[in-house]
Amino acid sequence: MNRKMIAFSGFAIGFLLSTTASATSFSEQDIMLYENAAGRGKLQQIKDFIAQGMPVDAKREYSMSGATPLMLSLKFCKPEIVSFLLKQGASLTIKDEDGETATDYAKKACDEVKSLIL
Repeated sequence: MNRKMIAFSGFAIGFLLSTTASATSFSEQDIMLYENAAGRGKLQQIKDFIAQGMPVDAKREYSMSGATPLMLSLKFCKPEIVSFLLKQGASLTIKDEDGETATDYAKKACDEVKSLIL
């Protein structure tokens, strides 16, 4: 193999890893910390996770509720987080384990966050 081919192969492998790693390189614990940050209103932590490639709608595989970070920030009335996650493209249509969407969570949320969704 010549140098150009080796360089291209290295680039291709790096590209493939960078495009697939973001969804798979986070452990259940990482996602739990991301969810906790959403529910507690820790905006800088949310920004840090997303900057590291955390999918905005990341959910733990073994979560009992199946709630997304947006759902949690709605549930715990964290308007700054709700606004940020929406700007990042958080889904309003993903369903939790009970079949509820973020829009359903908004209907039961405090007025501060309800107005951001409804």
